[in-house]
Amino acid sequence: MIVAIYQGIQWLWQSKKMLLIVYLINLLFGIVMVMPFRQAIAQFGGHSLLMQQMAGRFNMDFLMDFIVHEQNDLVIWGSTLLVGTILYQLLQLFLSGGIYAVFLQQGQYTSETFWGNAARYWGRFIRLFLWSLLLLAAIWGIVLFMKGFQRLIWGKHPYETVIYWNKVFRIVLLQLLLIVYFMVMDFSRLITVHRNLTQMRRALTEGLRFVKQHPFTTIGLGIIFQILTALALLVYNPIANILHSPAWAVIFLLFVWQQLYMALRLTLRLTLYAAETAYLQNFSRAASLSAT
Repeated sequence: MIVAIYQGIQWLWQSKKMLLIVYLINLLFGIVMVMPFRQAIAQFGGHSLLMQQMAGRFNMDFLMDFIVHEQNDLVIWGSTLLVGTILYQLLQLFLSGGIYAVFLQQGQYTSETFWGNAARYWGRFIRLFLWSLLLLAAIWGIVLFMKGFQRLIWGKHPYETVIYWNKVFRIVLLQLLLIVYFMVMDFSRLITVHRNLTQMRRALTEGLRFVKQHPFTTIGLGIIFQILTALALLVYNPIANILHSPAWAVIFLLFVWQQLYMALRLTLRLTLYAAETAYLQNFSRAASLSAT
């Protein structure tokens, strides 16, 4: 696992141009999606004295005031947010095909490799995601089963300690199962690109099998990068909260700090992709040598 992470960092360093392209695409998408909300908040700002406090720190009072004032348009904003989330996920599926293809060439970026494979595998990855909804349903079923198990053992009115620890257990279990899900999805996409698979049900099965055969490394990679992402957020939040002045210089510093944080999150995600690719290639190479 350590070797795979080290190789992944090397490959990401060699493909810095791809990292910049992916970052700019995400930044542009974020700007486009936030513009309607920014315009609505700017128009509403004249109706609230809390507008001056919105530079930097999140203000729940302002949010509630905005919801009350814009309640007639909440369906529109909710629909816009839902559509934006779906489009963002489709964008990530599109980019991941090119990213994995570049890492399969050990970080040797070319426009043909990146954009060509992004377009080639986009439709397959959408079908793969649709198949993965069955896996998400199974995860949700496991969590609900644990909730029902509490009622079966301790009845309708268990002790508060039972309720508390059961809730903690379900939260931890859900986080672990989601990590497993994302690792299965990652390796399913990676195997699809590596073997040029066309049947996404088979790709999902192969991803499940690979994670099952190598749980320590695959799930370990997911946990490590999940922890690193959480640590990045812990570093980001205190400084972002300090930068909450309406002064333009402070707003600019906050914007720079936000972009550094987003760039770090993106770097961690691509490093994870690269480490997954390195591990799969090393395993495939070792399996080929043992077969001969």
